[in-house]
Amino acid sequence: MKNSTIELNSLEFCVFDLETTGGNHQKDGIIEIGLVIIKNRKIETKKNYLINPEQRIPEFIQKLTSISDKDVESAPKINDVIDEILELMGDRILVAHNTSFDVPFFNSVLTRLGKKELSNKSICTNLMTKYLIPNLLSTNLTYMSKVFNLDHGKAHRALDDAHASAQLLLKYLEIFEKKNIDKLNHLYYPRNKYELDRANFKSDSNNLSEIKNTLSEINSPFVCSIKGEKGVLRYVFPLLPQPEQKDFILNILNEMSNEWSTLSIQIYGSISEAFLNFYKYATKLKFEDKKYVISNILQIHGLTEHQHEEAIKGLKKSPDQYIRETIGSFIITGHLVNEQFMIFSTQQLSAKNSLVFKFPAHQKKLQQFITSRSHKKATKRNIDLNFHSLIILLLQKYDERIVFTNEVQNKRKFPELINIIETSLSKHKYPYNYPQSYI
Repeated sequence: MKNSTIELNSLEFCVFDLETTGGNHQKDGIIEIGLVIIKNRKIETKKNYLINPEQRIPEFIQKLTSISDKDVESAPKINDVIDEILELMGDRILVAHNTSFDVPFFNSVLTRLGKKELSNKSICTNLMTKYLIPNLLSTNLTYMSKVFNLDHGKAHRALDDAHASAQLLLKYLEIFEKKNIDKLNHLYYPRNKYELDRANFKSDSNNLSEIKNTLSEINSPFVCSIKGEKGVLRYVFPLLPQPEQKDFILNILNEMSNEWSTLSIQIYGSISEAFLNFYKYATKLKFEDKKYVISNILQIHGLTEHQHEEAIKGLKKSPDQYIRETIGSFIITGHLVNEQFMIFSTQQLSAKNSLVFKFPAHQKKLQQFITSRSHKKATKRNIDLNFHSLIILLLQKYDERIVFTNEVQNKRKFPELINIIETSLSKHKYPYNYPQSYI
């Protein structure tokens, strides 16, 4: 069954959520359980149980859930309703936003009652979220409800949480259908295959029209990488969502004919982030392909060979000074996800050496990031001057800078710096609808 072809509409799910007196499986009890039954990709039944845990509810749990000892005083004990709950679950696929807690806790209750543990297959919408949208800083149910405009009601109430999880599952099933997922094991945690910010295409004449349609829908900066025989990287290009740049990729594929094996497209929330990720792949190109890629990027983005040569000279002469005077010490840009931003040090042009943050929530992390990198100098070894200089030219051309001097290491300067960041970020307009809109 695990690898068999499935029809999503035929699957039945029981989405559930537990509210408990605590996290100890041996001692704590359930105070509320909400269940939502999904059939034919529609919510069919909703059921909620307040349960007397036969113990006091800790004060912090009462504040979190708004469930008091008085609320459950006359509620049934778990033993009184367990059979009805198990009947609702049946042999359906169990779903929760944190199955690693809900399923084991429920099984521990069954064990205490002398009943068999659940044997149902289970799906965690939280884990699915992390695999499908890996660039999210937060995957909690409240935030996901906001991201996908789901009706959540009150957080940390069992039925409201179960209902929100059910809506999130239905959203993912809709996405899976559009991505032609037809195997049950693909439905369970589609890691590294179905992320919403990227798409992969194999060389097939039938795929060209699909690639064209995909490119036409992209409205953010993106990177295209093309692999040849045996998966060897041939070309990689950072592009803007402009018709002529999309056509450029289609022309490349047509010219290569049967010489390309895989096309990968990944979207980003800023030009700067796309350039940094391009740099990560570009250094892996063969020498003859590097020349071709650089030549085309210069042409695509309206840069000249002379500008490129001058940038290389500047890097050779004094990399620290050249970078600082050309594009500044740090760059903060928008991100593909609303309310998230990215900062990186221009002295170390690497997507790995960056920080995705929320502001002002991650103000301390931001301060630590800037402080830790303020003294570091440009890496003089193991850099490709041709690509390093190209990235600097591109960052300069599409200026997304909030510039800091190296003086920001002084803690007395941070209040002033934070004010600059806050003012700049408040003016940022979020142009995307990700992950509602995805590849």
